[in-house]
Amino acid sequence: MVRTRAQAAAPTATPARTAQAGGLLVAHAAAGLVVAVGVAAQLFRPLAPNLGSPPDPSRWFSAAQLAQVAAYRTPLYAVGLAALLLSVAVPCAVAFTAGGRSATARVVDRVGDHRPARAAAAVALAVVVLTDLTVLPLSFWAGYVHEGRWGFRTQGLDGWAYDWLVARAPGWLAVAAVVLAGWTLARRLPRAWPPVAAAAGALSTALVVFVAPLVLEPLRFDTRPLEPGPVRTEVERVLASAGAEVDRILVADASRRTTKENAYVSGLGGTRRVVLYDTLVANRSPDEVGLVLAHELGHAANADIARGTLLGAAGTVATVYAVAWLLRRRAGSGRRGARGQWG
Repeated sequence: MVRTRAQAAAPTATPARTAQAGGLLVAHAAAGLVVAVGVAAQLFRPLAPNLGSPPDPSRWFSAAQLAQVAAYRTPLYAVGLAALLLSVAVPCAVAFTAGGRSATARVVDRVGDHRPARAAAAVALAVVVLTDLTVLPLSFWAGYVHEGRWGFRTQGLDGWAYDWLVARAPGWLAVAAVVLAGWTLARRLPRAWPPVAAAAGALSTALVVFVAPLVLEPLRFDTRPLEPGPVRTEVERVLASAGAEVDRILVADASRRTTKENAYVSGLGGTRRVVLYDTLVANRSPDEVGLVLAHELGHAANADIARGTLLGAAGTVATVYAVAWLLRRRAGSGRRGARGQWG
């Protein structure tokens, strides 16, 4: 019996290969399920009770006060949109323009194309740093100039610059580490790396949310336990009424940055905590602090942190598969070009 060249080159089906293919199929299906759950968690939220039409704010605020609110917020919306567009435009320019590809090649040459994992990490790091630096003037205007004009900012330029760097440096390091690990994984598991990387990324997303109160938030705030007294009594009453379980009730030193008053709930499971700005505790009555906390607990009751974590995991999985598709498409184009040149 004569076998064709294609038949001779085709891999022979064995129980091990069949099991491997089945495992990959299950892994791909699990990745798809993570994306579906993350999207569904955003689309199918618990319905809030029907409270009727929103009340007219002019019942409590004068026209001048409402105009002030609009004057403060409107420029921030415009700057936020511009920052978003730049955040998309810079990576696209690097990927799809001749200048961007030339700059990428220079980074690879400096690192050494014989070390592809390190080169890929260096390129990714350069792109995210360049993006943040491009958006920096807008961030400076919104966070320093605009906040100062309205009397909200209390820190100087050095403090603002430090906060900007501390807020972004962990992300830069994370991007470089993820790309380095992903490239290494792709080299060792050329067929199975997408679901493996997707699973690791999804779990890492949940881990970051879990440890953020312990690792990331201390970079921004110094906190202390809320002392016993009328404010703590009111906070505990609101927590009990909402059926909310938190690990700790803390006060953050927000006053060294801003005059704004706020509170938030962060963490998952054993790291879940309530954090009150010291400006809120110092300037408001216990009842008013309780009202602000009740608003934040509304987010908790709606499981916004958990939903955001699921959406982040879904986005991570989708990104991994998008990168895998682009890499395979590029590799396929390269093979077709080589066949056209030498075939």
